[in-house]
Amino acid sequence: MRAILIDPVARTMTEVDYDGDYKSIYRLIDVDMFEVMQISDIESVFIDEEGLLKEPAPTHYFKIGDDGHPLSGKGLVLGVNDEGDSIATQLTIDELSTIIQFVRLTFHGFQAYEGTVNHPILGPNTPLIGQRAIFGPFDEESR
Repeated sequence: MRAILIDPVARTMTEVDYDGDYKSIYRLIDVDMFEVMQISDIESVFIDEEGLLKEPAPTHYFKIGDDGHPLSGKGLVLGVNDEGDSIATQLTIDELSTIIQFVRLTFHGFQAYEGTVNHPILGPNTPLIGQRAIFGPFDEESR
């Protein structure tokens, strides 16, 4: 099935054939563990679950949308059906290129975060505790 591979190091988006076996995702995006992020009601991107834990820290990222969080490693875009199963993406590379930004950043680490969110199921002011990644402009000297 048709998928799109995002490579932030090469700064490319390439159409690839995904055979439908989830094990192939590991090979396509070159990871040990992946997670899935919805980018619309009918599209998702598979990304490296441990992308920010690599040593040395990555410097090449991609963002989805203007306010997107930097994502490290390769991404695989696939469609999603009503049952939540992966299907061929309906996006073209041209369409995807309007929402993907390639960025080069320096990863500074994680910062503890505590606050609230308006959760669709748990309601307004739902407590949120965790960590967020801190990035700065790319600095060649810090490498």
